[in-house]
Amino acid sequence: MSHEFLLAWFLVMFPLVYSPGPANTMFASNGAAYGFRRSVPFMAGIDMGFIVQSLAVGFGLSSALVAFPQMLTLFRVMGIAYIAYLGCAFFHAAMAKTAELPRCLSFRDGLILTAVNPKAWVMQVMMFSQFFEAGDGWISSIVSLTVLLCALNITGHIVWICFGSMLMSHATHRFTPRHQNMLFSAMLFGSIVFLL
Repeated sequence: MSHEFLLAWFLVMFPLVYSPGPANTMFASNGAAYGFRRSVPFMAGIDMGFIVQSLAVGFGLSSALVAFPQMLTLFRVMGIAYIAYLGCAFFHAAMAKTAELPRCLSFRDGLILTAVNPKAWVMQVMMFSQFFEAGDGWISSIVSLTVLLCALNITGHIVWICFGSMLMSHATHRFTPRHQNMLFSAMLFGSIVFLL
């Protein structure tokens, strides 16, 4: 891969990976509630899901998604439902009589979110449609794009988790867990806009 290729790939993929969306919002909220270390399993689930998704799209699923766009609609509906479910969990925690945090997101939550996140599928299809190099090295092209995306995802996810952790460490004593839960519930419901 040439320097020009890597620069073009980075300029296209960086804003997609780092922009606020459902997964990044959940990274920030989980990081704020539970810190970096306890957010690692959720991050591992998201990133493992991305690797599987990237390989699946690279090895042919992208043509099925292009041929059957209603599959993306199904992913969109499932993604919105799952994110709304998590937003409701934060809202419920905020409304509880005792200030409680919703459960820490797990590896399984990360896998589920990646599987139903239409932004992730569209990003994969777009990446392979723009940067896949056919020919004798097509397998190494798929693997290389997958590794590049994985590296960019991991750095982006670490940034969002740390952002959430730092947000809470600098919050005043008046910003209670109830306020935090309301904020993150609103952020999750707001991130649904990115899926519409």
